[in-house]
Amino acid sequence: MAQARAAYMIVVAALLACFLIGCQSAGPQYARPLPPGARALRKLPADQWPPLSPALLADRADLLAAAQRSLAWFDKPSTQQYFPVEGVTHEHAHASVLALCQLLERGGADGEILATIRAQFDLYQSIGWDGRGTVLFTGYFTPIVKASRTRTGLFRYPLYRKPPDLVTDPVSGDVHGRRVDDRITAYPTRRQIESDPHRWGLAGQEIAWLDDRFTAYLVHLQGSAKIELTDGGSLHLGYAANNGHEYTSIAKLLIADGKLDPNRLSLPAVQNYFRANPRDLDRYLPRNDRF
Repeated sequence: MAQARAAYMIVVAALLACFLIGCQSAGPQYARPLPPGARALRKLPADQWPPLSPALLADRADLLAAAQRSLAWFDKPSTQQYFPVEGVTHEHAHASVLALCQLLERGGADGEILATIRAQFDLYQSIGWDGRGTVLFTGYFTPIVKASRTRTGLFRYPLYRKPPDLVTDPVSGDVHGRRVDDRITAYPTRRQIESDPHRWGLAGQEIAWLDDRFTAYLVHLQGSAKIELTDGGSLHLGYAANNGHEYTSIAKLLIADGKLDPNRLSLPAVQNYFRANPRDLDRYLPRNDRF
């Protein structure tokens, strides 16, 4: 009996050890979806707010400029699609940013402003993947890339300026399509554009030519780039427009096909995959219709 009990305990201990090791090796599950009905943000009661340090107001000019940019974002009709979120309406969120701008514009001592924020604003915290606020921050950046003003044997992947036949709404920027004589038709997809740019009138619209196909795609994705030209010059490019088609994430396609771990997704991971599997660029990039 004693030996059997000891053997049972050893088996249980071994299973527990394997379970703990498995949990530890899995790491953060950032891709884990929220449970049904769960909210991504929780409103913090006043006694759970973190300390509001005067460092928050160290550069009020920059803080005000950021708030004003957010305020301008709310003026776009397309922002309505993102609200309500966690019970906050578009009007409420807009009013909150406006109130922050007005508070910063009025000025005053740091302590007074922070006290007003505590008294008049709500604070929300992300629940994170684990329910304890553990989150992964990501962001856009401006890549620095080599390019040529003309096409060469090495530099053969173009970046285009906004074509003159692309028709967009002057207020919202929404794409209506491509103007052909007196008609407006759907603008071609990425696959169509890359297959025959001459057919779609993009020949002659090239700004610069890059030496790597995925890097050119990355500039599209990030929306800006600093171009270091082979002739010694440089260009700063910014987003102008898109072809109006739905965006499809290449990274999500790679995850769905089991090529990448969703919990370790990063730009370097995607870059490394395509460096190791360059032929798959033809398989995946054309599946994102947006250009």
